[in-house]
Amino acid sequence: MAATILGSSLTLLPAPAFAAKIDCGSTITTSTTLKADIGPCSGDGLYVGASGISLNCAGHTISSNTGSDSGISLNGVSGVTVKNCVVTGFDYGFALVTTSSNKLTRNTAELNDFGFYLNGSSGNTFTGDTASNNGLTGIVLSSSPSNTFKGDTVSGNHFDGFRLDFSDSNTFTRNTANDNGYQGLDIVNSSSNTLTSNTGSGNGQYGFFFVGSSGNTLANNVARDNGNQGFLLYSISDNNKLTNNTGSGNGQYGFVLYGSSGNKLTSNTANGNIYYGFVLYSASNNNKLSKNTANGNDMGFYVELAAKNRLTSNTANSNVEYGYFDLTTGSGTAGTANAYSLDECSSNLVGGSSPTGLCAPQP
Repeated sequence: MAATILGSSLTLLPAPAFAAKIDCGSTITTSTTLKADIGPCSGDGLYVGASGISLNCAGHTISSNTGSDSGISLNGVSGVTVKNCVVTGFDYGFALVTTSSNKLTRNTAELNDFGFYLNGSSGNTFTGDTASNNGLTGIVLSSSPSNTFKGDTVSGNHFDGFRLDFSDSNTFTRNTANDNGYQGLDIVNSSSNTLTSNTGSGNGQYGFFFVGSSGNTLANNVARDNGNQGFLLYSISDNNKLTNNTGSGNGQYGFVLYGSSGNKLTSNTANGNIYYGFVLYSASNNNKLSKNTANGNDMGFYVELAAKNRLTSNTANSNVEYGYFDLTTGSGTAGTANAYSLDECSSNLVGGSSPTGLCAPQP
């Protein structure tokens, strides 16, 4: 287009296109990097409304002044990357609903009710994210299978660090769930999850709590200084495998099986717990415990109302009372309902075992 001014030709250029301002309630449909903080919002923060895009908050904060709604919402999208975001003051910091294959990296959710909430979402990856000091739980998975969490931190939350409900086949590696009000990792009706080299310490109740959850694999995890127990497998948490885990220095017990059968505990350590190192109780049957260590507890291994368990090559030394204490009766070792072989005991203050004959060399 041309115009003539004083006999000269002047070309008029099209007006430049200005991007819409990103503010509370905005929907992101193209890859976006924030240039400023957003909020305080009276409703939702940001919606991610397209698949395959990225949102980089570049360290900026999205905040709420009402404590409601969601900070960043992904609903029905896939292949989205969200990184470097700080979300505070919402009901849900990050909400993923029926989403898949998204990546969340180095995000922070603090002072929300829930830090990260997944509902019906699968195949997502969380790396280096933080959920701290939230009013309820740091990270929640509800009916959300096959997600991956690596190097995430959930600490100081009022209830749990991680909570899984009906969420199977998730992977947790080198995460930290410390100093939460109740559980570090709370696994409910969730099976076939893999937990490797995670820490659940200093929590108000349990480091790792499984209820109605079977077929999970735990290796090289640590639960120290929790208010009650390091590891609790409760109410039909069957056929789990625990290898090289540490449950030490807890306010009650290191490892507890309560109403849970068919589990295999190998080369785990439960030292310095206030009460017992390992507990088999209330119809916890057909479990196999081998090469585990329980030293410096009140008692090393405690068995009651549990039968057909096999304890082999375990060590229980320097406990305040007995190394092994079995209250069952039956046709097993020394008249118990369980089988003991090659189990070691020494320097326990009251005795090696009750009844005698469950371990050696201490009578």
